Amino acid sequence: MENLIEKSSNIIDVGCGDGKNSLYLAEHGFKSIDAFDLSENAVNKLRRLSISRQLTINTWVGDLCNFKFTKKYGLIMAFGILHFISKSDWYNFIINAKCATAIGGINIIQLLTDKIPPSIDIAPYAIGLAADGEIRECTKTSSFVK
Repeated sequence: MENLIEKSSNIIDVGCGDGKNSLYLAEHGFKSIDAFDLSENAVNKLRRLSISRQLTINTWVGDLCNFKFTKKYGLIMAFGILHFISKSDWYNFIINAKCATAIGGINIIQLLTDKIPPSIDIAPYAIGLAADGEIRECTKTSSFVK
C-alpha cells in the first residue's frame, strides 16, 4: 500500500488505538501523520512508542463524532471503529472523509456489517453495524438521507 501514496502526503489514522498503522507508516518514511483516538491511554502509548523509535506522529485525544477535517489527506484510515458510533455519525464521517481526500488519495475504512454477528464482547457496543453493502451505497452519494 505504501507504494500507492507519496511519502509527503498527509495521512490520518482515525481511532488509531495504540497506533500500529501510524507507527508502520512512520517507520516506512511517511512524515506527515496525524492520529487520534478517544482513549487517552492508547494515545499516550502511541506517543511513548513514537518517541522511543524517534518517529514523528502528531497525536491527540479526540472524539470521531466531533472531528472536523482541516486539511486534505492522501490517506484516511479508520479501522474497526465506525460500528461503535451511530449510523448517522459514521455515514457523515465517510462523506466528510471523501471531501477531505486529496486528488488521487485513498480511504481505507473497515466497518462491521450485520452479515456476521459481532463477537459477544463487543456486541453491546456495536451500535452502528452496517447492512451488508451499505457502506458501498453511502460512498456514491454526497449527503446523508435516511
